[in-house]
Amino acid sequence: MLRNLSYRSKTPLVFSFIILASALLVSVTLIVQGSRDAKAEFTANAASLGRLLARTALPAMQHDDLWQAYEILTTPLDAGMADGRTFILLDAGNRVFAASAPKAFPVLSRLPALPARLDRAAQWQAADGFLFLATPIVSDDGVRLGALVQRYDPALLEPRLVELTRRVGISTLVTLAVLLPLGWIAGKRLAEPLAHLADCLGRVGREAPEAIQCRFFSGRDEIGQLSDGFRRMLAELASKQRLEREMVAADRLGAIGRLTAGIAHEINNPLGGMLNAINTHKKHATPDPQSAKTLALIERGLLQIRDTVSALLAEVRLESQALTPHDIDDIRTLIAPEVEAAGARLDWDAALPDPLPLPAAQVRQILLNLLLNAAHATRPGGVVRCRIAIEPRLCAIEVGNDGDPIPAERMAHLFEPFAESRNGHGLGLWVTYQLVTQLHGKIDAHTQDGWTRFRVRLPLDDSA
Repeated sequence: MLRNLSYRSKTPLVFSFIILASALLVSVTLIVQGSRDAKAEFTANAASLGRLLARTALPAMQHDDLWQAYEILTTPLDAGMADGRTFILLDAGNRVFAASAPKAFPVLSRLPALPARLDRAAQWQAADGFLFLATPIVSDDGVRLGALVQRYDPALLEPRLVELTRRVGISTLVTLAVLLPLGWIAGKRLAEPLAHLADCLGRVGREAPEAIQCRFFSGRDEIGQLSDGFRRMLAELASKQRLEREMVAADRLGAIGRLTAGIAHEINNPLGGMLNAINTHKKHATPDPQSAKTLALIERGLLQIRDTVSALLAEVRLESQALTPHDIDDIRTLIAPEVEAAGARLDWDAALPDPLPLPAAQVRQILLNLLLNAAHATRPGGVVRCRIAIEPRLCAIEVGNDGDPIPAERMAHLFEPFAESRNGHGLGLWVTYQLVTQLHGKIDAHTQDGWTRFRVRLPLDDSA
């Protein structure tokens, strides 16, 4: 189960376990060492007390003064040391000479459980559930007169051990209360870069490399090296997909070229006939002004069809007259019914004060394609906007609408032939892109703040 956990959880858990195990180990060590120190201190105090009582009781034993010996043995007990302690004076024959508890240890009686060695000072001996500590009583000339035996209940050590355990336990809990949160936070921060890179890696294949936004971590450690490798991998994937799209687009262009080459002749033949008929009518007829205006509009439209068909042939160089204000007015006349039919409003700011050194047929087709798409994309009550601004050596065109935004997956293939489109087969934007490219311009699309805008930048060349 731990193997399947995320490093966001696994690393803090490992840190917490190490801190907990370390705290427990230190606590047990402190308790064990404290117990040893407490027992050593208890032994040292008992041995010091035994030596003091032995020296004090020596004259009483030499003068066979039983009552004085009894008073000496009971003096420490009168000072509050009675609980669990018994002091016994043994003569040279290991019989009771005096005891602080005479009823339990009568004079001249023998101890029911006498320690095996009474000449080993400052060493505890266990017998009959008690601890015994014997201190030899030796006269000034080296004669052994007996021994002072201290009998202790082992329960005397329990309060010290309990207090020691309580203090160590409180210190351990306080330490854990501080270190565990710090260890958890440090573990999460340590694992966060790796977990973040793992999340980003999991998005590879489901999202485009350009859409994967990751925080890369610099450094010479393993995380920094992994970040550098992942960054290079994303760049190589993006380059690979870009090449694949270019290859797909090239295949589509080849298909379009073969298709248009086959149909251009079929379109141009009847188109040439209609243009000849209009020229003949203009030479031999005298139409009224309204008919003449309508006939001129039809002629410009037919010429635009001819130039558009030519635009589909990459090897044809497009030539046309300069762009005039009348061409822009024609586009407004043509697009106004489409916008009105969509129930939208046309926001027009595209008047030209003077002719521009741009081929009229191509610019008309660019504007018409973009405006038709905008009219189809807007909603009832919406707005279709057209702006033309003349900048230094540049004509800036902007066509926008407040309809539904273009999805991000479509935006990446927007200008490809036969790309998925909400309206039609997707050739309109591809033709527009080809026309802009042939005019050495740039076109881009953006969806922001409820508006979809197509911006075209066409350089002004006096030789056009």
